[in-house]
Amino acid sequence: EIGIPTVQTELNLADLYLAQGKFEEAQRIVKTQTPFYQGRYHLGRQQYGKGKASFVEALALLENSQHKNVDTLFLVYTGLALCCEMQKEYELAGKYYRQSFEILEKMRMRLSQSQKLHFFSGKQLGFSHLAPFEGLARIASETKEGVRGSLYYAEFTRSRLFLEATAQRYGDPQTRISGDLAMREISISNKIQATEKELE
Repeated sequence: EIGIPTVQTELNLADLYLAQGKFEEAQRIVKTQTPFYQGRYHLGRQQYGKGKASFVEALALLENSQHKNVDTLFLVYTGLALCCEMQKEYELAGKYYRQSFEILEKMRMRLSQSQKLHFFSGKQLGFSHLAPFEGLARIASETKEGVRGSLYYAEFTRSRLFLEATAQRYGDPQTRISGDLAMREISISNKIQATEKELE
């Protein structure tokens, strides 16, 4: 024992095991960890009822916490939505996917222009940033939104991917916008981020 914290290292290892389908190894780590990680484990094992219960417990802990971490909220809502979808609780899944989507938008608004370039191609602990959009596209036809809602979310997802692909060309000499317009865009983005922080 040399006094170095190992919890985060163990959680990273558990996440790697989950991604590789090594559930026994992952289970040895997550059984003593937070409900969120237990939910991730059960989701990976396709134990959707247990996964849902763990994510609900994780959400309750977050809601009672003085400092709500938006990254963790995104993960918990997404996990809950996936479990509900797999249990064919489509209205409830839709509710959690939309909450995940709203959190995701807040996360993105806080980023700098350069950080936004690859945001939608990113993942957090196995959950893609596109998961809420793709989930809503899958389940909308089973809810009150119907096929029209499903098509809407599918197109919304495509537009997000197109936006990111276009953003990656930002600054290319062939597609570069004028310096004045670029500065105005950055100024507006900074004001939006500042306003978001003031409102919290």
